Amino acid sequence: MKFDIWLYLKGILMGAADIVPGVSGGTIAFITGIYEELIESIKNFIPAAWRLFEHRSLRRFAEEARLGFLLTLLFGILTAVASLSHLIVYLLSHHPVPLWAFFFGLILASVRIVSRDVSFRSPLNY
Repeated sequence: MKFDIWLYLKGILMGAADIVPGVSGGTIAFITGIYEELIESIKNFIPAAWRLFEHRSLRRFAEEARLGFLLTLLFGILTAVASLSHLIVYLLSHHPVPLWAFFFGLILASVRIVSRDVSFRSPLNY
């Protein structure tokens, strides 16, 4: 397992978003391009854990569960929650409009990214 600083920073961004009520760290995961890998890693975690008990191979479990990815991301999220929660609370109470505008901009960015991958040729897709 190697430490990926960029993944850690994405975790910090996800944690910062999770602190704000109504904003999801999943939006940040989507914008930063790790959403699909995150979903796959979470999906593989439980089956990989069961195989750990069957085969007693921690290395195989770490690979199948993408433990390095999940732990690095979790470490970034926890870092943000521990270090930024007071700042976010301050910004929410003293500067709510710029903070909400920032997070609304992130949501608009995710809509733009999704719209690139979706064909809007029919009214049903809209």
